Order: sequence, then C-alpha cells, then structure tokens
Amino acid sequence: MTPTLSWSDLPLASSRADTYPVDLPPARRLYTYNGSAAIHAALQDMQLEHGAKVLLPAYCCGAELGPFEKLDCEMYFYDVATDFSINREELDRILSNQPELRVMLLTHYLGIAQPEVEAIAEQCRAHQIILIEDCAHALYATQRGRAVGQSGDYAIFSMRKTLPLSEGGALVSSDKLRQSSLENCKPLSIIACMSRVAYSFQQRARSGQKKGLANLARYLTLAAWSLPAIAAKIVNFTGLLAAHKWLTPDVEGAEAYPVFGQGISAFSRRLLENADADEVRRLRRANHALWVKLISELDTVGIVNRDLPEGACPLYFVVQVKSPKECVRRLARLDIEAFNWWQNLSPRIPWPEFPNARQFKQSLLALPVHQQLTDANIIHMAHCLSLVIDAD
Repeated sequence: MTPTLSWSDLPLASSRADTYPVDLPPARRLYTYNGSAAIHAALQDMQLEHGAKVLLPAYCCGAELGPFEKLDCEMYFYDVATDFSINREELDRILSNQPELRVMLLTHYLGIAQPEVEAIAEQCRAHQIILIEDCAHALYATQRGRAVGQSGDYAIFSMRKTLPLSEGGALVSSDKLRQSSLENCKPLSIIACMSRVAYSFQQRARSGQKKGLANLARYLTLAAWSLPAIAAKIVNFTGLLAAHKWLTPDVEGAEAYPVFGQGISAFSRRLLENADADEVRRLRRANHALWVKLISELDTVGIVNRDLPEGACPLYFVVQVKSPKECVRRLARLDIEAFNWWQNLSPRIPWPEFPNARQFKQSLLALPVHQQLTDANIIHMAHCLSLVIDAD
C-alpha cells in the first residue's frame, strides 16, 4: 500500500531540502517518530492543560485520539460532508455552543486540501481556538500554489505514508517552537528500525516479475537483507535493546505513549530530504487518473475524488463498495493489497450522531496509488478489482 525501499532510493546525493516542511527553519520544525507523536508534541508545545476541551473529526483513524486521551481531554466531535469537507455553519454552531474549546483538529483527507481551510482558520481565531492541521495524508499537497499545512497554528505530517521511510512524522508551527519541545524528541538509532528497513528492501525485491540478471539481483537483495533482519529479531528477543521493542509506527492508544518522545532516524531524515516532491506528486496523480479510466465502467463501484483538484497528492485510490471487507479478502487471494479504510469504530465517538463518518468507515476500500507503481501494476489491479466486484 505504501512505497518500499530499493538501492536507488539510498540517499547518496546532496540534500534537496527545498520542499515544505523540510525547508522550514529548525526553530519551527520538529521531526517525530510518527504523526501521533507530532500531535502530542503540538499539545506539549501549546502547554495544553489536562482535561481541556478539544474538537476532533469523527471520521478519523483513531490513532489521533491517543495524545488527547493521554491528557484526559474532554473530546467533542464533528462530522464531515460526503466530499470530506467541513460544514462551516455547523462548525460555527459548535464553536459558539462550546466556548471553552481550546483546540480543533482539522484533517486534510487522502492528500486533498480542505477547500475552506483559510476560512476555518479565521473562525478558530475568532473563537480563540488553536487550530492543528492534520496533514498526515497530505505531504506534498498544495492549494492555490501553496503547500498545505500553513493556515493553522500547527500542522502535523506523517511522511512515512507517502515515502519509503521506516518511520517519520513532523510538527511545524506558525511561530517558533518552545526550546523544550525541540529537545524532547531524541533521534532514533538505526538499530531500532533496522528490521523494518530490511523488510522494506525485501518487499521491493519481491514485487514484480523479473528475469535474467534482474531476477538474480532480486534474490541477492532478499538474501542480503535477511541478515540484518534476523540480527534485529535476535536483539529484540534477547532483550538487549528492550526499549526498542515497541518501536512500530502503527502502534495506537496507550501503547503508543513511549514513541511520543522519540524522533526520526538520520537514515529516514536523509531519505526525506532527498525526495523529489514534484515527481512524487506527478506520479501519484497520473496513477490515480489511470485508475479512474480503468474502472469507470464498474457500476457497483463509486469512485471517491474522481476529479482531483489542482495540487492534490493522492494518498490512495479510494472507492465506495458494498462489502469492503469481503473485497479485501478476495483481493488478498489474488495477491493484491487493499484495506477497508479506517474501519474501526472508536468507542469514544457516539456514532449515531455522525452518519457520514460512519458510512465512510463501512464502505470505503483503499487501493495503492503510490509513485513506484507502473501502468502494468495498475492495469493488473484494476482487472482483479473488476473480477472481485463481478463475483458479488
């Protein structure tokens, strides 16, 4: 579903460091372990008090709630429209009825900027509410020629969702971050993420059909990266580096608290600084357009974001289907990775009050659209999807 590493990705060239948020001065940018850790860093930087009232999107992964739960925040929620946008009139009603709200989290879904983010930022300022933009899906997305994540007081990113990083999040601020915030996230040792780096190389080597010398190189890569992967597992099993056992970017809830003080590895940071943002965005948009072209005739599939707005950098190709879980199972049997997008229903959220969010969780299927895919890959996946849909 996400990009994987190959030898050509190794950061041997000089750093580009000219793309938001990499181009920000260090006083306004903090690299974290993942997106949730970046949210936690934002709450620490603003010195949010325990038990504070916060406003969050009902349509969320669930991991975003962890930093607020850690502070025992009183959480209020809002629904999104059927196009993932935010109803500003409804938002104004909530803000007026809850004058003690301190923070609002706004999500730029699937690599597409919220269309009225500037107006929402103004609403928050009028109510003296701190706005955090969740750009975990929106690395390299732009709106009217400007990088997404510059309208609120803070923005968070999860670069590992877009790039072949074993870990990596970021917090950026409209003002200078507190010195204590900058000192809180310690760089991650490469040892701690070695097993995931090795796995990423191996996954890349396994992908695609290769012949001759290319196939030999594939087996050599698999063998070469088996050694550090095995070594990392032995180290973890023996407990020699027990503090690193929990270091998985997908950890959620209270189990994620240890990663909140952890930063990014030098290896992942260098990969980030060498990424070609324009090329990543161009390829993802082209892949999305090809998906649309190939499955437009499937009557029982509703394409989400059929026409991408200018500047969007799609995270996945997302469709609405009747039985996403069954589609995932059938596609897996065809060796196609897909998932029911954000299917988990957090017990924190009163779901009957948020029908659109609940409907999304029960109907969305996410498929790969990343920059390493070829046209042949997408044509094959689209064919498999049509077989799965026709089987219903």
